[in-house]
Amino acid sequence: MKNNFLILMILVFFNSCSDGGVETISKPLGPEVSALHADINQLEVGLADSLFMTNSTKDEVALIKTYLTQARILTTRLNSIPNDGMAAKELFLVLKKIEGFPFSARDEGLFENMVFRLRITLSKFADIQNLDLAGIEWSLLKFGFQGKLSPFKAIKLFNESPIWQYGTFKADTYAKAESRGVKANAWLFSPIYDLKGSKKHQLLVKHIVRNPEWENFKLKISTDYDGADPEAATWTELVVKPSRGVSPNQWTTLVTNPIDLSAYTGKKVIFAFQFLATEKSNSVWEILNLEIKGTGNSISSEELQVTYEPAPSDPPANEEENN
Repeated sequence: MKNNFLILMILVFFNSCSDGGVETISKPLGPEVSALHADINQLEVGLADSLFMTNSTKDEVALIKTYLTQARILTTRLNSIPNDGMAAKELFLVLKKIEGFPFSARDEGLFENMVFRLRITLSKFADIQNLDLAGIEWSLLKFGFQGKLSPFKAIKLFNESPIWQYGTFKADTYAKAESRGVKANAWLFSPIYDLKGSKKHQLLVKHIVRNPEWENFKLKISTDYDGADPEAATWTELVVKPSRGVSPNQWTTLVTNPIDLSAYTGKKVIFAFQFLATEKSNSVWEILNLEIKGTGNSISSEELQVTYEPAPSDPPANEEENN
């Protein structure tokens, strides 16, 4: 495998240098590639010191080291010759292999930042080449909560309601909403995702539930939410309820069935997780990550500016009597 890759890289270099149709542009993505290489270097040091992938076999570790080396070589090549379509397609295959690698949950989290940078860097080179990445389906966006809710935004619709919080347990990190006998109407908004450069979108959400009230666990999508009152926007509810039931008083990890987003191709969208509860509720909802698969280039995002503030609570009916 390594010999085949080295032969391929030699051919790429000679073919590109001898082909008058390949235009050389001097380092158009220098900072992005440097940041990616810094992530790769950090992972290589960790692998050399056996700081992670401790439960993987020697062959698996060697394979990941090979993928990291390939990613560095190919991005260096593309940074010198951005129109090298062969290198872009090879880098795409390397990314697919890393994304499909059977990491443990902890190791996947450690590689997540590098994979994200690699995906975005590849997407930018594909844009330079006007390349649709051969129409191959892949992960266009994958977001998990690492240390904070941001760039997601949380609000509550009245002051007494609980609000979405960042949480962590062992290797899991998540956004969490819960109600233990407290009425709730809490919203968690994604950034604004632009679906114009890709197609065949499917959304998957990985989440953990305990005593779920599925009619009160709502995943919604909007094209017109502006950060003000969410109830004034147009929302379409998406299905998060699994086809099978879950046991009461147990923590259950689920992944939604792929949710078709083809109706939103070419549009900018916002996802919202709405958590509702009554005084009788004892439910918990934890969002681990969301992923959008499809064809084309990576999905870009921009921050959502939320301006909504919950209305002041009504005073008790007997307030004057108490005074």
